[in-house]
Amino acid sequence: MGEKRKEAFSILLKKTSKTYLKIKLYESSLWADQPGAEDGKYRVKVAGSWYSPRNTKYDFMTLHEVLALFRDGLLSLVDDTPKPQTKRINFPRGTRVRVPNGRTVDGVPVTDLGFVSPPCFLGADQQHYIMVNIAGRGRVPVLVNELEVV
Repeated sequence: MGEKRKEAFSILLKKTSKTYLKIKLYESSLWADQPGAEDGKYRVKVAGSWYSPRNTKYDFMTLHEVLALFRDGLLSLVDDTPKPQTKRINFPRGTRVRVPNGRTVDGVPVTDLGFVSPPCFLGADQQHYIMVNIAGRGRVPVLVNELEVV
């Protein structure tokens, strides 16, 4: 069963339809018999679990502490890891290239030979790809910066 108490505030941090963080604030007066339940303080639930920075069963926070938690939640949703940018290079159709296939022999990477099929396109990861026709594998999207022109 869900929480029967009515929250004072509900904050939803949403990045995509599947990536979100929900923070709910409940007034401390709902737990008036607990130590630390003072006016102006809140009990906080983050992603369905009670949040307790001081590792006590009933932990109450001021709005300033909640705002710091909100800020940290926003930062957790931001993917700020820098991705290496690839250059958009337009190869002529049929350019012969060598493509790493993910295997190694005695520590040396093994490659496949193929022919590019332009144009380049930007993938969901903001990297430039181009389709490469490889015998036995068909058309395969390959990062432009992984190609070696033969």
